Amino acid sequence: MEEGMEKRLLLSFALSILVLFAFSWFFSPTGPEQADGPAVEAPASAPEAPAATSPAPPAAPVQAAGPEVPDEEAPDAALPAAEVRAEAPVEVTLATDRYALAFSNRGAVLRSVALPDYVDGTGQPLELIRASEVSGWPLEIRTGDPATDAEIRDALFAVEEGAGEVRMRYAAAGLEVVKAFRVDPDRYRLEAEINVLRNGAAVPFSVVWQGGFGERYSAGVPFAGGAGASVVYLEGEAFERLAAGDIESPDDVPPAALAGVADRYFMAVFLLPGPVAPRVEGVAVASDDGEEETAPRIELAYPNGPVGIYIGPQQERHLADVDPRLTDVIDYGFFGFLSRPMMLGLVLIHDSVVGNWGWAIILLTIVINIAFFPLRLKQQLSMQKMQKIQPQMRTLQDKYKKLKPNDPRRPEVQAEMVGLYKKHGVNPLGGCLPLLLQMPFLIAVFWLLQVSIELRQAPWALWIQDLAAPDPYYILPILFGVSMFVQQKMMPTSPDPTQARIMMIMPPMLTVLFLNSQSGLMLYWLTSNVFGVGQQAMIRKYWAPASSPKREAARKPDGSAKTGTAPADAPGADASASEEPAGEPGGRRRRRRRK
Repeated sequence: MEEGMEKRLLLSFALSILVLFAFSWFFSPTGPEQADGPAVEAPASAPEAPAATSPAPPAAPVQAAGPEVPDEEAPDAALPAAEVRAEAPVEVTLATDRYALAFSNRGAVLRSVALPDYVDGTGQPLELIRASEVSGWPLEIRTGDPATDAEIRDALFAVEEGAGEVRMRYAAAGLEVVKAFRVDPDRYRLEAEINVLRNGAAVPFSVVWQGGFGERYSAGVPFAGGAGASVVYLEGEAFERLAAGDIESPDDVPPAALAGVADRYFMAVFLLPGPVAPRVEGVAVASDDGEEETAPRIELAYPNGPVGIYIGPQQERHLADVDPRLTDVIDYGFFGFLSRPMMLGLVLIHDSVVGNWGWAIILLTIVINIAFFPLRLKQQLSMQKMQKIQPQMRTLQDKYKKLKPNDPRRPEVQAEMVGLYKKHGVNPLGGCLPLLLQMPFLIAVFWLLQVSIELRQAPWALWIQDLAAPDPYYILPILFGVSMFVQQKMMPTSPDPTQARIMMIMPPMLTVLFLNSQSGLMLYWLTSNVFGVGQQAMIRKYWAPASSPKREAARKPDGSAKTGTAPADAPGADASASEEPAGEPGGRRRRRRRK
């Protein structure tokens, strides 16, 4: 028994020596790479180790050896946590079927947004970012400290790329900035996640969208709010627009959960988790043609966590895919409640029937005119009745003009006019009221065609290759003026000579006014006028006032007038025939017939 215990004791002692020797070999301050040096005598002194009763004493020198690490090794060990940067500027592109976004590692900013589904005037993918080093780039950050902001703006971030995402990191002298960007492969949505730390503590900051945005437009293309970009923000349940030139104070925009910039057809809007009070200003930047333009700059306090950004077209289906609230950014005007269903009808006609936006506009216009035919019929019949009593009305008007303002006979004349209206069943508002009822729909279609991105660069036929641009040869505006003139000539003339002259001046005046209007809008008006001419011709043929019985009795069975004088009270009777002097040619013809 004692012999076994002695063997176990010796074995334990030997194992302790082995462990002590291995620990000293692998974890000594000098390290195994210096084992061949002349100063290392560990193997020679190993036999003296049995004097120790346990391996614990050598542990103390190992723990105390940390401060003795050579100075040249310390920077290499601390570099990953203390300093991270790239050696050269690079650009990284995240591409999907929707767009290609280019990010620069200098400042980790957005340099380019190219849309392959929309092209510019040269046929290249449309570029939405029109910024520079002078104006600053989108997605810069501001901490409120000019020195820190300048350091971040000029820093070269280290880049890590992944599937559909890029991560950029910069760290130096206790400052650490991390920007991660991810794109949605199926939607116009970019997700940004940004963090700024100083000595490990979070630093509050803002993100900025700046520089020119959107596409350039030729002068003369009408659009409410101008062709340039504006600040857009959600206030309540409606989007508001503030043109860059109208910004008076950085606090002009109230807190909003959706805010950004937008031009006529495209926009970049931050999708924030809650309302944030932005700071806005209009900044002069160099435009594509060398001239200065005023571009909006919007700065938003960055919340915790990722933030979505919609960058793309103002098209309802794409907007609704990202956030249904974004569809309200499309400004259909005051009668938007009418424009939206008509837009759905236009899209349905295009997608299901014709496949051409020009023909879709023509078919939609015909449908609208057919729907309004009862009102147009009522309007024209009322005007025909007014024309019938025009001589009596003119007599009353002359009588009315001769009376002084305080003449007691004025009420009598007015009562006589009302009696005349009642006698012939004429409604004084019958000619105007149907037109007033149509006006909201006309205005709704006007705004619909103004803001619909579907018409951008959409061809119709022949020389019209862009329904959102003016007719290059002014053919549609001229045809519009001619058709309006024909329509005016076919309508019953107004009993008021001044009003009649004004109506005849309208066609040339509107032609000049709308020379530079969108081709799609002119196509709508031209189609409406041509269809209106056809409707008026049909009304004159089938709804013209019937001739009086006396007039019909004065006609031969074949429809020609009988010999003799028509009754004096017959409508349209030629009173001049009975008053014609005998010596006139008519008298000679009568004498020859008597012979």
